[in-house]
Amino acid sequence: MNIWTARVDGPALSLVGADGTVAALGAVGGGAETAMEGMVTCTRDSSGAVALLCRQMTSRKVLPLLGLLSSLLLSVPARAQPGPPVIPSASEAPAGQAAGSALELAMFGGLGGLAGNVGVELAYLPIPRLALGAALGDHYYDVAGSTRQELRYALFARGYYLNRPRLRLLIGLAAGTVSDDNLQTGTDANGQPITVVRMLGDAVRVDGSLGIEAPLGNLALRLEAGLGRVFGTPQCMGVMAACQAAASSIPMPSPWRPFVQLALAVRPGGGTTSKTPTAADLEPAALAPAKGFMQVALAGTPLRGTSLFNDGHYSDYPTFDAGIEADGLLRLGNGGWRIGLGARWGYGTGKSSSGSGRWEYESPLFVPVLFGWAGRSQETGEEVEVLGGLGYGAVFFSFGSNGHGVMSASGLGTELALSYLRPLAPRTSLVLGISARLMIIDVGSAPADTYYLNNASGIHLEIPLRVGLRFKL
Repeated sequence: MNIWTARVDGPALSLVGADGTVAALGAVGGGAETAMEGMVTCTRDSSGAVALLCRQMTSRKVLPLLGLLSSLLLSVPARAQPGPPVIPSASEAPAGQAAGSALELAMFGGLGGLAGNVGVELAYLPIPRLALGAALGDHYYDVAGSTRQELRYALFARGYYLNRPRLRLLIGLAAGTVSDDNLQTGTDANGQPITVVRMLGDAVRVDGSLGIEAPLGNLALRLEAGLGRVFGTPQCMGVMAACQAAASSIPMPSPWRPFVQLALAVRPGGGTTSKTPTAADLEPAALAPAKGFMQVALAGTPLRGTSLFNDGHYSDYPTFDAGIEADGLLRLGNGGWRIGLGARWGYGTGKSSSGSGRWEYESPLFVPVLFGWAGRSQETGEEVEVLGGLGYGAVFFSFGSNGHGVMSASGLGTELALSYLRPLAPRTSLVLGISARLMIIDVGSAPADTYYLNNASGIHLEIPLRVGLRFKL
């Protein structure tokens, strides 16, 4: 049995067998065509990309599929076009090179990091062994019995001293400014227990780290740990003279900050499937353009807030919520336009700023009608999608003097979402995205112990990050 590969020379297309046999198929035109030479059949779709389904024929039956040669572009721009999709084949970057483009997008979460507990990164790789970028994240912490939140940024550089297709080892350096508060307990000169809060505002922090990455094509899971140092002298909060006198027996907080961080990174432009396509992947149903999609994602919302306009007593205690998002989308025609329906739910908690230590919660729910467009690379199958939504939502939260009351506020809302999709298999894609969501809400009838919020109106704003899977229907 001969094994065939494809050779493209301008518009000319030929097949070369493992035994040296050349099957010249001649010029391949712009329309949907079929060329046949001997016992080999190859087809080209109308989108301009060559997708070869090569079968060796016998007199009575078709033998098992020999191969799928895809993404042989004939000067076709990477954009959404009608016709059967190209299924990328599994591949790896050569040793010492990065799979994908020179840009890297990442979502991260961790403890003690310079850029916060959760956030996003954007990096540029001038060479495969060096990444230069910026991170933006949300840092939330507990001081003196209340939850505080801070938006942080950092500039970083990463050097890859080992850069293999399945393993990367890195060393990192990052710098940024932070507001660093420290709650300390001890005893004063008379042996009485005291509590001191020392604050360091807009202090410079520098981090060093070591990390390991496990790449899969242009995706990578990164684990990074290190130690940071905060530069500056913390100042005592409260009545300065009394505070300093009480704090004289309590040593200054350590300037060292250990941290650990886990990130999911992608370098767009090098998308590959995680397995070699099988015969089932090449059935007409799998090759046909998707009529619709179903998506499920986990979401984390580091930037969020609820404000009620006509009451000064309300404090928005939760600083972070996590939840789930689901979308059902239908493709409109043969282009990139799509319409659908979504559902979003989250749950967040936070400590009261009153110092009581009471935990309260908020739970937003939103159901939008979605409409948008996606651009698709014929070469890699990757997509960039923009969706807008209009819908109805509600926010449920605990309230009242004892924290056990439940109140709801509801109203119309809108959202704008940006997503990157990377094929994992012919019917499944990874989704990384960020959204901005705004709801205008009315309380209506409030619980008895919050009577002053009757008919109050306000807004709920959130910027969630999401990671999930999209399935082709």
